[in-house]
Amino acid sequence: MKITSSVGPVRLLAIVLSIWVCLISSSQASSLIFWHNQTGLQARFMEKLVQEFNARQAQGSLKRTVKIHGEIGLELESTLMSRIDPSVRPDLMLIPSDMMGFRNELQLVELPASWTSLGAPVRKEGLVAPETHGVPVLQGNQLYLFYNKRLVKKVPATWQELKQQHGSFQKRGLKTIGWPYCEPYYFLPFLQAFGTFDPEKLNTPSMEATTAFYRELALSGLVPHDCGIDCSTSRFFKGEFAYVISGDWAIAEAKAKLKEHFGLAHLPAISDAQPMISGEVIQYLVFPKKEAFVKHEALLRDFSAFLVSEPVQARFFKEADRLPVIAGYQPPVSASSKPVPSGKSVFYSWIALRKGLQLLKAGERGIGMKMQKDLELLIRSESPAR
Repeated sequence: MKITSSVGPVRLLAIVLSIWVCLISSSQASSLIFWHNQTGLQARFMEKLVQEFNARQAQGSLKRTVKIHGEIGLELESTLMSRIDPSVRPDLMLIPSDMMGFRNELQLVELPASWTSLGAPVRKEGLVAPETHGVPVLQGNQLYLFYNKRLVKKVPATWQELKQQHGSFQKRGLKTIGWPYCEPYYFLPFLQAFGTFDPEKLNTPSMEATTAFYRELALSGLVPHDCGIDCSTSRFFKGEFAYVISGDWAIAEAKAKLKEHFGLAHLPAISDAQPMISGEVIQYLVFPKKEAFVKHEALLRDFSAFLVSEPVQARFFKEADRLPVIAGYQPPVSASSKPVPSGKSVFYSWIALRKGLQLLKAGERGIGMKMQKDLELLIRSESPAR
């Protein structure tokens, strides 16, 4: 969604979502509405799990009639969710840890002490601070280098090596590499190779160095600067690109499309001393409707326990190529990554970064200062004092 300094479109979309959810609620009174941001194969796998859980509940000793109803592929925007009338909020959501800074705005239920054991299986100690408002279900969201083995002879270790392959791919009528160029999460590994990501300070020397490097990749023709998500999905699957940058959430689909020709590697380094460092998050199951939580706590706890159970976590790994939160599982490729912070400023920085990257694509320079001004404006406009 394109967001400007005006909040009018945000309010309008919040109203539309409210009306839409009202219609769903009226027709599915016996269901608990579950919003998640999974798409494609991941959404289908999540729906399969939901259906299996519902079937078990209906046939078990409790013979429950209330079901979980998943809504597929919704983009969960924090600023939208916080403005939807509480009476029409979903009953449960799967959200990334960088949205947990909005726990108050989203009115997330603080989990009872009896739920503590459900949060225990987080595999990497210290990945995020202990969270009392959600149950960790998955971790990862790391970015990797995907490649087509039919087109690639040697996987590059650095961007310089990739540039050296560019001419060969051009002669064959192929594009070298693509990714959603203006999406902040894909920009983050570049930024973290040059320095640290401070979501409250976007006008820094490391930002200046990163944007200069990022701009040069597009100007050299190595990456089409108009690339969207299609570059790393459908156009890659059709053989248009030799490489793409994509996330662990897309591995299963890429395997299904390319089969034995799918290759996976860590992101190319800026230099031997500057590895790319992807972001990583935890996906939390959260509950934004206290009334529904109190009324159906036993059912919601059972659903949470189902998702973090060892058999289901193993299926996330084997069937969906996702990284479980329980011990014993490793990422598909050893690569550098760093947890994305979870404060409100992170969400606002994504908006400012996206706008800045659009300016970069248009050829503007000095975008760090402009992004910082946009960030400060967003924080002021979204503050409770408005």
